[in-house]
Amino acid sequence: MADYMAWMKNLGDSIVMPQTPFKTSKMVSKDGLSDPSGPSLMGFLMIEAADMDAAIAIAQACPFLEMGDMRVAETMEMPG
Repeated sequence: MADYMAWMKNLGDSIVMPQTPFKTSKMVSKDGLSDPSGPSLMGFLMIEAADMDAAIAIAQACPFLEMGDMRVAETMEMPG
C-alpha cells in the first residue's frame, strides 16, 4: 500500500478525482437485476493526461498492477 500511496502522491495535480473504491455492485439490464459475473471492478481513479499514451504510461507505473489488471479509458464531454 505504501508503494501505491507514493505513486498517487507522485501524480500531483494530474489527479482529477482521487481513488474511489467500490463496495458492492449489481448488473442492471432490460431483463432485470443480477450479480455481476467475471472479475469485478474495484474502483476508479481519474487523472488528466496529455493523451491516451500518456495515461497508459501512468497506469503502467502503478503498483496496483501487482494485484490485478487496470483499464484505461478516455472520457468525453457531453453537451449540457
